[in-house]
Amino acid sequence: MYLYQIILSQQRAPEPVVQRDRTKSKGHPLNNYYTDTLTLLLSDQKTELPFILESKGNRIHTAQHTLTEQLIEIQIITDCDPEQPLIPYPENYYSPDILDLVLAQIISIEKYYHCVIPVYATLIRVLLFELHRLLNHFNYFVTLFQSIRFLKPLELSSVNSALINSLFKEIRQHKSLDKFIVIGGISTDIPDGFIENLVRTLDTIKNNLKHIERQFTRQTLFSDLLTDIGIISSAKAANLSLSGPNRIASLEISEYIPETMVTLPDFIESQPIQIDFSKGSIGDSWHRAWLRFLEIMFSTRRLSKLSDTILKTDVILMNQPSIVERSTNFHTVITGSEGQIKSTISRKSHHFYFTGKHHYPVWKITKNLNPFLKNERLSSAKVILASLNLNPIRYHLKR
Repeated sequence: MYLYQIILSQQRAPEPVVQRDRTKSKGHPLNNYYTDTLTLLLSDQKTELPFILESKGNRIHTAQHTLTEQLIEIQIITDCDPEQPLIPYPENYYSPDILDLVLAQIISIEKYYHCVIPVYATLIRVLLFELHRLLNHFNYFVTLFQSIRFLKPLELSSVNSALINSLFKEIRQHKSLDKFIVIGGISTDIPDGFIENLVRTLDTIKNNLKHIERQFTRQTLFSDLLTDIGIISSAKAANLSLSGPNRIASLEISEYIPETMVTLPDFIESQPIQIDFSKGSIGDSWHRAWLRFLEIMFSTRRLSKLSDTILKTDVILMNQPSIVERSTNFHTVITGSEGQIKSTISRKSHHFYFTGKHHYPVWKITKNLNPFLKNERLSSAKVILASLNLNPIRYHLKR
């Protein structure tokens, strides 16, 4: 795909290095500290995140950036005008990448008003959420493999990401994604043939994952580059209020079930992920990447089961909700693919819409970046940053 066409044609590259414009730091009279520049290219191939690293020898002392000054909350509006269909209207956000925010806002409103959702609509929502999890994790691997310039796994991750986007495109051609999920259920059914295309897509993705899995399970340069760097202890993860894969990777556990923001019907079984942290140290960059790979495998299995269940379930799209007059703002925390999404949702009594303001978990990471890089090797900085998944930050940056 287009993502890997710009990569140099070598299969493997040496350990990534920071682009250096090395100067002695003015703040240190002994001139033992130097500043280096680093630019991390995100999975969209457009957004570049600049960092200034101050180091002594090959060890990072401080990491600086100006991203915090550019951060804004992501605002989404859900229209509840009784004269209009109950559909959400994100302002300037129509990408499948933030489908989880649309879903999080709708679910928060439904919980607040005690809405009952049909089983069929719930299954479709779970399907969409798992597709979003796959998209999030494939974008993660695009950035990670890009940071170390590994062509083949980068190509496969790019292809997998494009395959998921193609499924979302099928729905968008039938009904805009930002108008598909509504308060009380879904606005329309999935397109004809969608489940069949999903099954074929999953088969292709599973085949593509075999090469990526070997990068983890065998003694490879990829594993060597990720092990024992960027270690986040469970105490540090708790202190920095991390959530999602970045937190789970810091825990000494043998199994867990990835969270979903959609409440699953009782008949949907979830087999826990068996975690085999066979390399490196608990909480390092390898563990964060491996955990996301395991979640990808989990999502593909769940989607395969859902495809059968959906075809056997009576099609009831929504229950008309009762939205009574309430003017109180409420705060909510819902777990997405990368962890806890913190939101504030408000509604004025004389308006028929809700406004949600959302923080992705990456907001917290960006504001506390120094502890992740301090005392790490300068040559490992880009890999560590990629392993934290900074991709969602682009939706928080001023445009």
